Amino acid sequence: MAKEIKKLISSRGGSIASGAKKAHPVDRIVGENVRRLRLQCGMSQEQLGAQSGVTFQQIQKYEKGTNRVSASRLDEFAQLFNVDHNAFFTGAGPARTPTPDAAERLTLSPRGYKLARLFDELSDKKRQQAVYALVAQMAGGDTAGADDQGD
Repeated sequence: MAKEIKKLISSRGGSIASGAKKAHPVDRIVGENVRRLRLQCGMSQEQLGAQSGVTFQQIQKYEKGTNRVSASRLDEFAQLFNVDHNAFFTGAGPARTPTPDAAERLTLSPRGYKLARLFDELSDKKRQQAVYALVAQMAGGDTAGADDQGD
């Protein structure tokens, strides 16, 4: 009977009890969302680790989904990032959260998030249009959207 159970577990990709090495898909999604939220806040792995009392290596493991993030740690991260707990499960499936919109699916570098925040801080729409046109031109993109309000 024990052999049959082990065979069944291994055929399903393992479990916590089986000592499986592969990260569970939901753990990967939670980790990706921790990374996305950390970058949106402009924090490094070192800074997040220091604020939450773990090493940056542990933060790396969380973000890769190698180590599961405990409920209490998710609660702490939610407070640090000033987000709802559901933000960590964005993309985990329709039964858990709604499908994320395009903006939530974006993965930007820390500089990209900073640029976006600075862009939004420009109160003058003409300056926003000029910055947009400059970046679009430098990237070789279409500047036709430079006149759009974006809202």
